[in-house]
Amino acid sequence: MLFPEGVQEAVKDGADFIVNISNDVWFGGGWGKIQHFEYGLVRAIENEVCLVRSTNKGVTAIVGPSGRYKKIDREGYLTGTVGRGKKTFYAKCGNVFIYVVWIELLVVICRMSGVQW
Repeated sequence: MLFPEGVQEAVKDGADFIVNISNDVWFGGGWGKIQHFEYGLVRAIENEVCLVRSTNKGVTAIVGPSGRYKKIDREGYLTGTVGRGKKTFYAKCGNVFIYVVWIELLVVICRMSGVQW
């Protein structure tokens, strides 16, 4: 869940939703288990797919393509439906937008510093 490229490739190849099974017991009672859940939440939103997350001592949740979620952070279970959103630009093209922005930034910096082409 931490690395967006893996999820993006899976969605690009046709994955309809993300499943995240995690052992968050080693986070203890701190903020780590919430942050771990939020990484998955961001992956679901940027690819507009559902996330089904099951943990032993963390946040268990079902996240929709828009980012709305139903969660529990205690012993128990969740039920819900998992659907598919539309493919986002990021899901189709990955980091292309970021590369274009970097190239544009490089061109602006070169022009401001007087570099001649």
